[in-house]
Amino acid sequence: ASFVQTLLEVIEQLPVSVIRGPLPVTLSFASGGEFLIHCGSPLKPLGSLKSGQSGFKRKREVDTRERRANDLSNRARARLINLRLDAEMLVFINQTGCNLTQALRLTGSQFRYQSEGDYLRLFVWKNRAKHEVELRIHKGYRRHFENFLKWRSAVFPDDPDGLTFPFI
Repeated sequence: ASFVQTLLEVIEQLPVSVIRGPLPVTLSFASGGEFLIHCGSPLKPLGSLKSGQSGFKRKREVDTRERRANDLSNRARARLINLRLDAEMLVFINQTGCNLTQALRLTGSQFRYQSEGDYLRLFVWKNRAKHEVELRIHKGYRRHFENFLKWRSAVFPDDPDGLTFPFI
């Protein structure tokens, strides 16, 4: 239960606004721990450059920082995106009982649900053909899963029928 809670904390702290926001990102956990995430190798603090170093070296370091900060592409933010996808996929596996291979092969971002008591049966919706997915989720997980699909759609807008968990 505490593992899933930690995963949910990671998910909650990595919305699109944080992924596209300033770097590095600090994740804070209820346990009191913090985790700093850099995208690319960590940069030296500007104050650590020796005063005797050429202005060219300092300018190059400032330019590198600016370029990284302004690069909002998925490739540049892959570490953050993949961390969120890892957490989402592990929660999905926990909720559905599917295995890692099934989760990694799951495609589509539009799902339909059929009620089965306290559970829902998942169907992938593609081109008007309903393709059954052998997965069941608890009704309470549906809202979380739909929020993930909205996040996925915002991060990967040009890939609606690709992998559900499209790691970079």
